[in-house]
Amino acid sequence: MNFTMIDGNQEKRALKATMGASDLGLTFNGPVGECSSLIVSVRRSYLQFLFGALGLPFHPTYTEPGG
Repeated sequence: MNFTMIDGNQEKRALKATMGASDLGLTFNGPVGECSSLIVSVRRSYLQFLFGALGLPFHPTYTEPGG
């Protein structure tokens, strides 16, 4: 694994939504004050709803908050 720290955008706000094969995601990036910025990201699995609709006996789930 390789972790890298990045700076948030200090000039403008950005909101990004993603939809994958098994999850939905939302990321906010932008300034909060004169000298600081913030990046917040959250993902949520929707497999448990799909598997339930298909009548499968197991329901995987995960939530991944980040920031």
